[in-house]
Amino acid sequence: RSEETLTVRVVIVGAGHDGSYLAERLVAEGQEVVIIEADEDKAIRIQERLDVLAVEGNGASPAVLRRAGVEGAGLFLAVTDNDGANVLACRGAKAASRRAFANGHPRSHSNR
Repeated sequence: RSEETLTVRVVIVGAGHDGSYLAERLVAEGQEVVIIEADEDKAIRIQERLDVLAVEGNGASPAVLRRAGVEGAGLFLAVTDNDGANVLACRGAKAASRRAFANGHPRSHSNR
């Protein structure tokens, strides 16, 4: 019996350490990954390094979320180093898509 892999579009806000790690793992599992990154250089680098679509822009912007295809996402992760930006991105994703599960990444106080 062969197992089929369920492919899910995952939208990640933030191409820093955490976002890059998550994207790498998800791509290795065969998932469709879209990364939203405000820094154009980071967006270019991660798209060159991994099989992902990188969208440059603010992850809380409705227009950027649409360009990233958040309405078709099964999972939305906001993992920037800015808690406020993560919350706003998750709210935007939730408003844009009834399907996507939005999850912010709170930083621990020891990381500040």
